[in-house]
Amino acid sequence: MKQLTIFTPTYNRAHTLPRTYDSLRNQNCKEFIWLIVDDGSTDQTAELVRKWQAENTAFEIRYIYKPNGGMHTAHNTAYENIDTELNVCIDSDDCVAENAVSAILEKWNKVKNTLFHFYTFGVCRYVFLLKWKTFLLLEEMQTPHNNFRKM
Repeated sequence: MKQLTIFTPTYNRAHTLPRTYDSLRNQNCKEFIWLIVDDGSTDQTAELVRKWQAENTAFEIRYIYKPNGGMHTAHNTAYENIDTELNVCIDSDDCVAENAVSAILEKWNKVKNTLFHFYTFGVCRYVFLLKWKTFLLLEEMQTPHNNFRKM
């Protein structure tokens, strides 16, 4: 099973999506899923993605079309459909940096066994247990319990 989903919310971006697609095709590591969430495009986005899905790419391309509701709804749809451990959002007019997928996966595979994920009083905290048994708080944010996925 893949560990990483790269998701791209899009709306009428058939003219910019090829740049994103090319940067994904050029990754040295193809161990990811590309999830495209089309937020009601009226251009040729659907046809373009179907063409790419028919090509022999070394990574899976998933496509979801939904009625237009704004970028935040496309993000919500993506999160409802992501089934990998990790995800990253790449906009429909962006490129993925060279070797980004391998860098993300290498780093994650080094630290994931020392990452503790816990909830207290509606606050999600991520901490690393360091060799000298101290904790480093990486991120803290208020989160509604029902909107957060457990890792």
